[in-house]
Amino acid sequence: MNPKFTTCFGLIRHGKTQWNLEKKIQGKNDLKLCGEGVMQVQTWGKILGKTHNWDRIVTSSLKRTRETAGIINKYLNLPMEKDHRLDEQDWGVWNGKKRQDFMAGQLKELERQMALGWQFCPPGGEDRLSVWKRTRNAFEDMAVRFQGKNILVVTHSGVIRIVIYGILKRKFLPDERPLLKPYHLHLLAWDNDDLVIKSLNERKC
Repeated sequence: MNPKFTTCFGLIRHGKTQWNLEKKIQGKNDLKLCGEGVMQVQTWGKILGKTHNWDRIVTSSLKRTRETAGIINKYLNLPMEKDHRLDEQDWGVWNGKKRQDFMAGQLKELERQMALGWQFCPPGGEDRLSVWKRTRNAFEDMAVRFQGKNILVVTHSGVIRIVIYGILKRKFLPDERPLLKPYHLHLLAWDNDDLVIKSLNERKC
């Protein structure tokens, strides 16, 4: 039976990595934060400690989210755990590439894939719909285990976008208006047997 109580979630992405600065696709590559990212995250713990009474931090299994959460937790001092279902989408053979690195045929394939919406799937990678299913399952499990609590989830920009677009039933097509601001806190809840949005772009971290 699904839970019938409210569990709240705050979603943030990890701090910057060197590949973020170089505008490379990270996917499931296990990268650490760069120096700028460490300094960036050091301010987040102070901010997040003033926004809500968090009870726990849950991260993806990748190094950049775990490092982000560890720095934040110096200010919050909460139980922490990881869940691989919150990992970034696997971009397959496109991991590590910049858009300008794509050959003509690859660029055409990238554009074709982007037009597929939820069926977007990089060669050798993972489709968006699969990411949505696994992350939604993770949130439902957290709602059961931590019922009535406030959970800070440190994950990836791609995952956050997929979760929010899934809730809103967006088509995930290139011509849709962007909704999310980078490095902002977004608030969700598991309420009445479903994942719902409480607030988007709540505050910049």
